[in-house]
Amino acid sequence: MGFLKKIELKKQLEAFGIKIENDCVRRKDIEKFITTGSKPLWYTNLIKNGKILTYSSLPIEAQKALWHYMAVNGEKWTGSFSDSLTTYKDYKIGYTKIPTHELMKAVDIVYTNTEKNKKPWFDPDKYSEHWPVILDEIDVLQDGWRRFFTYRMKKMKYIPALYYP
Repeated sequence: MGFLKKIELKKQLEAFGIKIENDCVRRKDIEKFITTGSKPLWYTNLIKNGKILTYSSLPIEAQKALWHYMAVNGEKWTGSFSDSLTTYKDYKIGYTKIPTHELMKAVDIVYTNTEKNKKPWFDPDKYSEHWPVILDEIDVLQDGWRRFFTYRMKKMKYIPALYYP
């Protein structure tokens, strides 16, 4: 393993409290870091305080974010936002509020030295509603990168997030 890759791996492991002594890590610690069941540990940590709710019981901002993603961006849902409140009322989705520093840690692990960690390319003051981001267990966020950067720049302590159960 190259020196730089070794430093990056060490940084990622230490971000989750895995102790490294003399460049040695216990195998079970690495396995725990990589996955918990079928999901990465960083993802499991993000959703650990979440709850599975129905679409109709989500906060209105979360309903809007999910409807926009599913109907406008994803084209999986049909109808207007008001139609979605009855049509998809029983749709199950996870909802949580993640400490901003924890979400930033996950982004740093997945996107070390990439464009995702650079300064945002938009004006965060244009966003006043607090729609949740939508989590993804591979790319950290499936939707909501601009919201993530906005909340981070506004120094919000928690970022609302949706996730698939």
